[in-house]
Amino acid sequence: MPALCSVVSQEASLTLHLAAYAAIATISLLLLLTSCTDPGTLPKGPYNGFAHRYCVACASYAPPRSHHCRVSGRCIARFDHFCSATGSAVGRDNYGAFAALVLAALASAGGVAAGSLAHLRLL
Repeated sequence: MPALCSVVSQEASLTLHLAAYAAIATISLLLLLTSCTDPGTLPKGPYNGFAHRYCVACASYAPPRSHHCRVSGRCIARFDHFCSATGSAVGRDNYGAFAALVLAALASAGGVAAGSLAHLRLL
């Protein structure tokens, strides 16, 4: 009987290790994608849309829902925030990758919590 318990434990351990490596790889790729993708930086100069506002910091016109990022010094379309974890602004073009990164990190944390609780029950 002890041999069966050790085999099941090794298979479960292998599965958990593979899941952890997959989570780390997924989070790393999403972090790279979020930080390397342009957040929607607007070019300086006139804006040809029908509704616009003037950005004093950029000294140019920008479309609605764009805001100036103090860290990057540029106007970002649908600017959400500057994320210090990714080192970039989160805007129109990288918001999906950022949301996927947050969901993957939450899922990974939930997996760690569930694994820890399961391990504590097995002890």
